[in-house]
Amino acid sequence: MAFFIDCCMRVAIFSIFFLSNLANGQNLDNYLWKNRVVIIFKTDDNTSKVKEQLKVLKPFSSEIENREMIILVPKKAERPKLLERFRLNIDYAGLILVGKDGGVKLNQKLIVTPQTLFDLIDAMPMRRAELRNKSKKPD
Repeated sequence: MAFFIDCCMRVAIFSIFFLSNLANGQNLDNYLWKNRVVIIFKTDDNTSKVKEQLKVLKPFSSEIENREMIILVPKKAERPKLLERFRLNIDYAGLILVGKDGGVKLNQKLIVTPQTLFDLIDAMPMRRAELRNKSKKPD
C-alpha cells in the first residue's frame, strides 16, 4: 500500500494515512468492521483548515487509537470517487466520520473538535459493547 506523507503535515504518528490508489486495491472496505474512519477532504481553498484540523487531533493519538480510528486525507485524484461514494458535492470541504459498519455518522465542516468525535463514537452501540467486553476481560 503506497502512502503519501505531505511534508507540511508530519502527523502520521497518530494513524494519518494518505490514500493513494483506490483503483489499485486500496479500498475503504478494508476498514469495514475494523476501524472507524475519519476522512478529511482537502481542497485548494481549505488547506490551512486541514492543517489546523490535523493539529487539533494530534495530541489525542492514544484516544484515537483506543477508539480504533483511522484518519484519511485523500489525494486530489481520489476525491471524486470518495465524494461519489458518500454522495457529497464535488466541492465538499469538510470531515466525515464513517463507522465500522460503513455508514456516515458525522458530516461536518472543519474544524471538528476531538471531543465531538469521541462523544459521538462513545455513544455508539458498537463502542459501548467494546467497552463492556474490555471491562469483562481479566488483565
